[in-house]
Amino acid sequence: MLLRNLLRLFVLLLFLAVCTASALAQDSAQDDTRWWLAQFGQTGRPEVRKLLHARPRYSEVKQYRQMPDMPMREHVAVEPAIQGGGMLTLVTYEGLFLCGSRGCTLEVLRGNGRGKWKVLLSVTTEPGYVGFGPDSSHGLKDIVFLGRHSVQDLCPVWRFDGKRYDFDGLMDSDREPCRALNEKNARESAEGRN
Repeated sequence: MLLRNLLRLFVLLLFLAVCTASALAQDSAQDDTRWWLAQFGQTGRPEVRKLLHARPRYSEVKQYRQMPDMPMREHVAVEPAIQGGGMLTLVTYEGLFLCGSRGCTLEVLRGNGRGKWKVLLSVTTEPGYVGFGPDSSHGLKDIVFLGRHSVQDLCPVWRFDGKRYDFDGLMDSDREPCRALNEKNARESAEGRN
């Protein structure tokens, strides 16, 4: 009887220790105020691109890859935006008939490493103007976009609700990463990008 009670007490203490450690890890991830700009590339990450190219979305756009007068560009970023070191994959396809006046469709994906993808966000934005942080929700960093189509260079913020990203509001242009996105846009506009 005493041994059984000690064993129960041990299991209870072990359970409490694991719950406390998990809560502390979640709190520390929520308190992490680092931010950064997504690093998109048109080449590289062949293992990720191979998995992406098996998706139905890619079969819709790959026909534009062979058209020399309407080239299609694929932009991919793999970012450490998940608590515990997990990665989010961002992909957008840029080209005639793939983009509109407000930009191109950007998908934020969470992969399982075996070719299965869950779309956490699909939104129209400017390719290459994406930031992460400084806040987090449910273990994933907030996603901040360049606010080119809003007043006063405010940046739309998308927050993870546990299942997908939802619009959360506008970030002031003097807060990071919104400030850095607006600076990048001004710099590239001055260089003749737009």
